[in-house]
Amino acid sequence: MTPAGPAAPPPEAYTGPDPFVFVSYSRRDEAAVFAEIRRLQAMGCRVWYDEGIRPSHDFTEELAAALG
Repeated sequence: MTPAGPAAPPPEAYTGPDPFVFVSYSRRDEAAVFAEIRRLQAMGCRVWYDEGIRPSHDFTEELAAALG
């Protein structure tokens, strides 16, 4: 059996002023989590997760700003 490669990331993480779902997960679970994010987005949910962190920005500050 060949090990599965990394899961393709779901569509972009939500950015905006409207309410959204925040997803926190372990990288080892990303295939299942990405599938769930896709399902939520297909249902019309706005989902923010770590892919929404801008390159070269501090994770803690980005998380605080998004959840603030």
